Amino acid sequence: MLTMITLSNSIVQSLHHFVGDFHENCINTIGKDLVDLLQPRFLEVWGKFTPRGGLSIDPYFNYGEPNTKYEKMADYRLINHDLYPENIDNR
Repeated sequence: MLTMITLSNSIVQSLHHFVGDFHENCINTIGKDLVDLLQPRFLEVWGKFTPRGGLSIDPYFNYGEPNTKYEKMADYRLINHDLYPENIDNR
């Protein structure tokens, strides 16, 4: 339980670092940091930000391990990302 609380506090502290930053920069930085830390084969980070003035900002980052099937999967996911966006009426 202490590990979960520590992890939650670390995440909150990390997110406070981005206050006032551009949405795209936040998601790209989080994605790159996670790739460096976790060294995953595949990773997606998708930000869903509350719109101001009616414009929703949903930046997307993905990563696939180079020269593997995961790189091809990441390319495919990026090309097909958000082709059919959901209707948002609760933001």
